Amino acid sequence: MELFDKRFEENENEDLAKNEPQMPIKGRVIAEKVALSTSVVETLNRKYIAFDVETTGLDPYSDRIVELGAVVFENGQPITQFSTLVNPGMPIPPAATSVNHITNEMLSEAPLETQIYPQLIVFLGDALQGETPICAHNARFDIGFLRVTLQRLGFSGDISYIDTLGLSRKYLTLNDYKQGTVATHYGLINENSHRAASDAMVCGKILWELIKERQTEVEEQNKLLEVNRPTDEELEVCAVIQDAIIKRGANCQFVGFFKRDKYVDFHNLYSIVRFKFASKGRYILIPPYIKTPVSLPIEKCSISEGGTSFVRLYFSSPFDLEFLGDYFFAAYENSIETIERYYGGLKSVERRYGEFLSQMTRLSYADIKTILESARTKKYDAVPSGIKRSIKREEVVVNAVHNRCPLSQIEKREANESSSKGMLLFWEGEEARRNGDYEKAIAYYDQAREIGYDDYFLYESYAITYRKLKDYSNEILIVEEYMARFPNLRSGELEARREKAIELLYDIQQKERIKQEKAIAKAQKLKEKEEAAIAKAQRQSGDSESNSSRTKGKRAILQMDDNGNVIKEFESVTLACKEVGVDSKCIRDAAKGKQKHAGGFAWRYKEDKDTDTVVVT
Repeated sequence: MELFDKRFEENENEDLAKNEPQMPIKGRVIAEKVALSTSVVETLNRKYIAFDVETTGLDPYSDRIVELGAVVFENGQPITQFSTLVNPGMPIPPAATSVNHITNEMLSEAPLETQIYPQLIVFLGDALQGETPICAHNARFDIGFLRVTLQRLGFSGDISYIDTLGLSRKYLTLNDYKQGTVATHYGLINENSHRAASDAMVCGKILWELIKERQTEVEEQNKLLEVNRPTDEELEVCAVIQDAIIKRGANCQFVGFFKRDKYVDFHNLYSIVRFKFASKGRYILIPPYIKTPVSLPIEKCSISEGGTSFVRLYFSSPFDLEFLGDYFFAAYENSIETIERYYGGLKSVERRYGEFLSQMTRLSYADIKTILESARTKKYDAVPSGIKRSIKREEVVVNAVHNRCPLSQIEKREANESSSKGMLLFWEGEEARRNGDYEKAIAYYDQAREIGYDDYFLYESYAITYRKLKDYSNEILIVEEYMARFPNLRSGELEARREKAIELLYDIQQKERIKQEKAIAKAQKLKEKEEAAIAKAQRQSGDSESNSSRTKGKRAILQMDDNGNVIKEFESVTLACKEVGVDSKCIRDAAKGKQKHAGGFAWRYKEDKDTDTVVVT
């Protein structure tokens, strides 16, 4: 979680126990610095204690406190104070006296540590349980002395402290950040500088001014909180998730919801559940092994969502997710174990990361009840249909062309040698890839691989580069090589790249298949059209011949003399024309009476003679 990591670095506790000398410890005091988070500011607005010490030197283990000053502030105003010199049981060096003006004579009559610190314990009250914060200027020094002294005397406690020196550096621009300089900036007068009670009083007033400086930042945080706040409908899902965890026995004391880049994350120190209201539908990211209802469609995740480590489960109503209650609770329990193992418990998390927690949307039990009651009265859109199905590996034809040597021929070298030389070649490839010379990058990767370099990032860069080249077949094969070589080192992101490459290759091959099918269909249609035209022509030709045959059979023609005697009968004018050598048109005109003779003969159609048709001759 990027934002959380940043907060972690900023608010990381200054452990005052680091490099502690080996010495008998009678008590145990924990001291943790806290940031001016919204929740801490709310506490400071009510109460805090300003603290200062004067000492014999700089080492809390060998030197001693010679004066204590503590002032209780409520609502920014000093209420009561504790101030005393302390007999350290050792002489005070002249160098220290020159600063704080405390002499050995003054200390000789001062009460001993054993008399003073029980009184101080009472005065500090719940500040030793971490409830009321203690502030000091350069607090590491003052709180360090207090912590070591209390432990040496057998007292234990838990202190939350604030450093006005660090806060002054954060919020102010000054030539230096000594307490006197900061006080002058705010118009504060220190009547007895370098004496514990007066310094503590001024420190407390400085903190109050710094809290005002913090107000602008608080307003910015509130704006950020509003931007990152889930919508009312998204909060319904948040309520279902948190309610499921509460019902299984968790108190969800430090959980919250944070919206970024349209995703809503359910946090308990880090993101443990994520969902999104996308344009195509609402979905939540869950591990692929969870058994889901048939009515809720599942889709693969993007690489940024975790690749094959998760799937998208689409839903309609937030109550569709109630079956995931055990999964939500298990994720929460795992986060608690992580907090206990690495961060020392939830209380430590609240102190260190209160500022980040304040930026999240938190739901109380009452909030959850109200939200869920309202949600149960609503109607929700149906679960989206048309979710893109997953393309199986066997649905594509992988036909890759490459120069990679077979795994069996990869050179066997010492691990250090292959790693060193391979890394150099790999970085050469990375440089080429960043410059857009993808073919050259592949060549370098091939060389690194050939000498035995098998780092995950080599295979990831291979896949990225093949994607740039739109060489999806090689992208699929190189990822499958990694999966085969390292079956126990699963990479959801890398496997997701393979699945995406399969989809892209499928789309290309599917388009080609569709194109071929269209071409075949077009050719078939053209063939059918041609065959239909031929058949039509054949039918028309057959009908013509049949009609012609019938016509020619009925119109037999007679060759006659002028007296009407039949010289010869011909089946058709054509046959008569061929035998007699007379033009067919002349014979037809003679038969129709348009002329008297054709070739010296009279001509008459046989059916005309049969019907006694008079022919003009």
